[in-house]
Amino acid sequence: EILKIRIHQTLREKLGLIYSEAVEPDFARKPKPSYWINITLPCAPENTEKVIAAAREELQKLREELVLEEELTQIKKKYQADHDKDLKSNSEWVDRTIEAAEYNTPIDEFVYAPTRFWSVTPKQIHESAQRYYSLENVITVVRKPKRVASNDAEKTQQVNK
Repeated sequence: EILKIRIHQTLREKLGLIYSEAVEPDFARKPKPSYWINITLPCAPENTEKVIAAAREELQKLREELVLEEELTQIKKKYQADHDKDLKSNSEWVDRTIEAAEYNTPIDEFVYAPTRFWSVTPKQIHESAQRYYSLENVITVVRKPKRVASNDAEKTQQVNK
């Protein structure tokens, strides 16, 4: 969440390089434990290299600098609101019950999650970023829209009339 907020503030609001942002960390326990973060930053083709460089810079800052307490509190409040909503959701309870059974973990990990996330400190975030957010093991994919040749564009316009 911190990386998403920082990317939004810097790449979208400050630099105006991206249309939107998606920062999606995830992990898998099976078949072997692994983790990844998928960052999607739609932008104009001419901004691609600037966006890649700026995103890497934000990732590096997260690795090198302590997170501000205000940033962390903002995220904790969001997590608390999401958790309160999830506690009232039948589908969330079903998902968490299945997960607890599949991985042999207590269901109360879901119920008492706020105890864990309210105790997270800026130092722990910093240490986790250093451990898990490496710039060495990165795959960068740039999707470029197919350009329509002017001849094809004319044909398309004729067909659409």
